[in-house]
Amino acid sequence: FNHPEFKDAVKQTQKNGKRYLDSLDDSLEAIWRGQRKFDDRVLWVDTLKGYAASGLLGINPTQVPKQLTSAFASMARVPVGQWSLGFADFFKNPIQNFKTLYDSSPLLRARYRRADFNQELSQARKEGWLDSLKGKTPLREKVVFMTKYGDMGGIVGAGWPVYRYEYNQAIKDGLSKINAHNKAIAAFEDNFSQTQMSAQMGDLGIIQRGNSWGTMQTLFMNSPIQYNRFALTAFRNILKGKGTFRQNAKTFFIFWSLLPTLFGLAAHPQDIFKLFSDDEKGERARKRVTLNLLAGGTQYQVIVGSMLYNMGRGIIGLPTFVGTTMPTAFSVIEEIGKAGQSMIKTVKDIGEKGDIDEEDILKAIQEFDKAATFATGLPIEKTATQSKNWWELFSGDLENYWKLFGYTDWALDEDLEKKKQTFPTGALQTRPGANQTKQGLPSLKTRP
Repeated sequence: FNHPEFKDAVKQTQKNGKRYLDSLDDSLEAIWRGQRKFDDRVLWVDTLKGYAASGLLGINPTQVPKQLTSAFASMARVPVGQWSLGFADFFKNPIQNFKTLYDSSPLLRARYRRADFNQELSQARKEGWLDSLKGKTPLREKVVFMTKYGDMGGIVGAGWPVYRYEYNQAIKDGLSKINAHNKAIAAFEDNFSQTQMSAQMGDLGIIQRGNSWGTMQTLFMNSPIQYNRFALTAFRNILKGKGTFRQNAKTFFIFWSLLPTLFGLAAHPQDIFKLFSDDEKGERARKRVTLNLLAGGTQYQVIVGSMLYNMGRGIIGLPTFVGTTMPTAFSVIEEIGKAGQSMIKTVKDIGEKGDIDEEDILKAIQEFDKAATFATGLPIEKTATQSKNWWELFSGDLENYWKLFGYTDWALDEDLEKKKQTFPTGALQTRPGANQTKQGLPSLKTRP
């Protein structure tokens, strides 16, 4: 790629040839290094991102269905009919089929050994070199096991139709069974590298390969950025007449509309059952699905994604987020500050009252849990909230059983019952493929 004739040819035949070459050089250098330059990193910023990832994603059952929605991404690579047959075939013998993929794919095995299923956790693993030398897995990595297994389910669920399709095609082309198997495994690895979250430099965009401050803008956005590439590439191909219109339209629909819609249903599970009801929850469910079908891909845009999606919510009549449109990791810093301030205020209020009642104690504990979650990287508030939900279940006070699976009042539209609206910040609202959560963050009041 560094040959002068190659570079001259690119410059002469491509309108943006120089930009393409600069991007190629940057990508090759990143892959060769295997990570960002040490002098590009700010240790405390990278540590914050890793703590935010494990604190927000740890012990979070909602991550499993959200991760599983990514299985439908491989429909862009395989004909829909063949994909459906392959997906059904996987469940005929799921354990054996999983072993076939796992045992034959070094890339898949390395993915979970190095925590490559999440960029921030993988970076934290590299920083914890002493534990790695001792062969220990950091506790912060252990608590995200639900995200890990959800990711694994999404990969094998999406990957088996690809493997099966490529294997059958190779057999038809006259390859031996072993060669057909190797070709199908290569296609399987290529598919999940492009459509699933990854910490590998070759799978990351320019901003994600940048310095610590640049990557603050892309926390939890690995898969959305990948989906954005597919959607926009398909759209450009339609405009320029490249490829077939049918394939490009199919790819655009999957990554711009289908995946955001499925992820939205996983984030708001009651929408599945309320979609056709005549009450306020049914109306809100239909608006959410409509917005995701028409403009779900706006969430994928780096920096401005939350703002664009929030505008869409306002246009379609959904409550809008108020307070910030900061990129996700920057809003984490904001939330840490808010949690600290709220905890100090609570302690001050207790001191001014001169006595302590049960409500004061509970409020102080809640604010401490929020701050401790980000300070330790452990899902402290999530654990406390889940313990409270189970206590209410056994005491007969739990009103919505979805909370046992980690869903919050915001996800369940509980504000409609309480007659007040509390929603997360725009930067921390749910995004497709991604893996973020509202749990543990203070809510912001919305407009009436």
